[in-house]
Amino acid sequence: MKQNVLRILAAFMCLVVLCSFMAGCSFFDDLISTPDDLKDYMDSIRGDGSEDENYGDLPTSPVAINEVCSKNTVLSAPDKGKYDWIELYNQTEEDICLEGYGISDDKDQIKHVFNENITVPAKGYVVLWACGDVIAQGKATGSQYLPFSVSSSGETLYLFSSRGTVIDEMSVPALSENISYGYTIDCAGVLARLSSTIGLPNGEGEIMQLSDTIAAFSHESGFYNSAFKLTLDLPTGYTAYYTLDCTEPSRQSSVFPSAGMTVKDVSANENVYSSMYTGNIDQAYKGYTMTQLPKDPVDKCTVLRVVVYEDETNKCTDVITKSYFVGYNVKGGYDHVPVVSLVSKPDLLYGTNGLFTNPANWSKSAGVIEHMTNFAYFGEDHTYLFDQNIGLRLHGTSTRTHNQKSLTLFARQKYGSNVFEEAVVGEAKECHSMVLRTDGTTKIQEGFAQSLVSDRALSTCDY
Repeated sequence: MKQNVLRILAAFMCLVVLCSFMAGCSFFDDLISTPDDLKDYMDSIRGDGSEDENYGDLPTSPVAINEVCSKNTVLSAPDKGKYDWIELYNQTEEDICLEGYGISDDKDQIKHVFNENITVPAKGYVVLWACGDVIAQGKATGSQYLPFSVSSSGETLYLFSSRGTVIDEMSVPALSENISYGYTIDCAGVLARLSSTIGLPNGEGEIMQLSDTIAAFSHESGFYNSAFKLTLDLPTGYTAYYTLDCTEPSRQSSVFPSAGMTVKDVSANENVYSSMYTGNIDQAYKGYTMTQLPKDPVDKCTVLRVVVYEDETNKCTDVITKSYFVGYNVKGGYDHVPVVSLVSKPDLLYGTNGLFTNPANWSKSAGVIEHMTNFAYFGEDHTYLFDQNIGLRLHGTSTRTHNQKSLTLFARQKYGSNVFEEAVVGEAKECHSMVLRTDGTTKIQEGFAQSLVSDRALSTCDY
């Protein structure tokens, strides 16, 4: 009797194991139920050294997002259409069926669930065509055609298990036409902009530019009550160069110290740009407006600009800009006030032909003068919300001769994105430009006047 029971149990266990492998799609879900299980599993299957310090953050899912293109104009899908595409890579030695798995550009909504026909071969690829909802409606449900596209301005993509949990994600930056973004080695190495290697090993492509994510700062841009030690972690084989005077760093700049640097309140430092007279050159007014220059040190922040190079090549990141405000908890006038940090090359604004310092540039007849500027935004509670590169111009007419000038800010694709990442004023879902006004009178009057007719069939500005 006992032997019969054991035989039945053994047969049952064999059946359970067989069903697990036959299901295929849910096997990894059953094997991996916690983040620690997932990490242990991935550590066990990586035999290429990709878990050591030469690599950045690696995907922890057996199947992961490997490469993405958001502006494809040359590669055709099976239906001959040219769509955005997402490449998945299987890091294991076994085929993996994706039935029940999902993918989306929204963490809170799975927009596409795969059917049983989508299998990623061992150490192989599956290409997904992000063609948008209208085109995808005519395709087979659960196929390789996705009902969303990848924003050319950049966005985050999410891969879901059949349980509905996020197992991998990739934040894709704004990309130029036919340039992809992915790992320099399939699901390993570091992230970079690449020449397209769709369906092929990423290592066969050319690295166009390293991703900013290679640099791990101990502190994000923000407001800090007291001085702190700022450190920077990089993979082996990469070096960071930095400046503290707003100029763009290069390999000729100082190397970021391995022990880190102390960031403190620098408000007591001598005024540089705020002491420059940039106002009306009419002698009748100059004597008066000169008195508006600050006599005491103005409040300041530490601006750190960093670029990271791969030691053996000339490949580098974009310039990374950080703004640190220290000790503002004891300074008056900042409570419940949003703060903007604008960082540009000093010579472009304050040089001999600077936008602020050369009166010839103040006239509208001088033509459009626009400079790339890093824009960082901090909310009313001074929480860092985002930063991005934008275009900066002078705004207004008479205010161009004021010592402090009004500015127009433009989000443009050529700088990375044609929209501001979040709403800075009002609740507009997409904001393409805004004005930072000087003059303590009209900035309130105009905003109030706009609000009086905002419920009419008129175009009005938020403020």
